[in-house]
Amino acid sequence: SSVPLPHHHELCRGMPKRTESIPLDRCDPADARKTADLALARVRWHCRRGLLELDLLLARLVAGVSPDEHAMIVDIERLLEHSDHDLQRWLRGEGAPAEPALQALIARLQVVSL
Repeated sequence: SSVPLPHHHELCRGMPKRTESIPLDRCDPADARKTADLALARVRWHCRRGLLELDLLLARLVAGVSPDEHAMIVDIERLLEHSDHDLQRWLRGEGAPAEPALQALIARLQVVSL
């Protein structure tokens, strides 16, 4: 007989959607560096989307980001919360995200795509 497998939403129940930011200025420098490296690695992983063209653009954007650029990493995380279709529309110039920081990232992505 077959064994029913849990659905994704059942496996992720109770897990936070995003990890909370740790104030890096209050961490031990070694811990702050590890946290920054992990945050950048997490963003790199989330850049793997369903559309290859978008994957390549996002990977190029993140390749130019240092683990020390905490604000940029947080902005990229917020951008990645949007759907692939929204990102594509914005990259084509059809509308823009409401937040100025995300608008700046879209403009940077448009330059990277040239």
